[in-house]
Amino acid sequence: MAKIYAVGDIFGCANELDVILGSIDLSDNNVVVFLGNYIDKGPDSRSVVGLVSDLQDNYGSDHVIALQGKHEEAFLAWLDDPESAQWFMEDEDLATCSTFMNKKTWESFEQVLFEKEMAELSTSAKIAIDEDYGYLVDWLRKLPRKIVMDDYGLTFTKRTVIHEGEMHDLTGSPHKTGEIPILVFDTDTGSFI
Repeated sequence: MAKIYAVGDIFGCANELDVILGSIDLSDNNVVVFLGNYIDKGPDSRSVVGLVSDLQDNYGSDHVIALQGKHEEAFLAWLDDPESAQWFMEDEDLATCSTFMNKKTWESFEQVLFEKEMAELSTSAKIAIDEDYGYLVDWLRKLPRKIVMDDYGLTFTKRTVIHEGEMHDLTGSPHKTGEIPILVFDTDTGSFI
């Protein structure tokens, strides 16, 4: 029996993701599909992106499928146009931004927080992120927004799994509830378990 795990809204909660990963069996033909929203809200967005990226490197993209969520889309849009500063201004206390800078860079960045104009500050943050964790940003850019598994009648998109016309919404708030939403599909029975 093969299983397909669908994992939704992680929102920067690396510790909670570690717990989930401990319950996922990636042996044989099992697959895990991450539905995006790795970043924002929680304490360690960069670690979440790193964990999912490493998992995909270790098991291969046939066993670990990662989709780009709307939070990653907004983050990447900001990186493409940092002078707009939209996402940057919405990043409360720069909690997500700071995790994508190494400690030394962040400490230097904090020293000038109130000395620069918003557009200049936003551009400086983008440059620091590219220098410190550009490889993770590149990985996020390559993620698809949708995947279809025709053999099982499954479509995975941001936050949802559609099976035979029935939509299963995997939105969640682990930063509030401590739980990351997950569904498990049994390929033998063709149903969720």
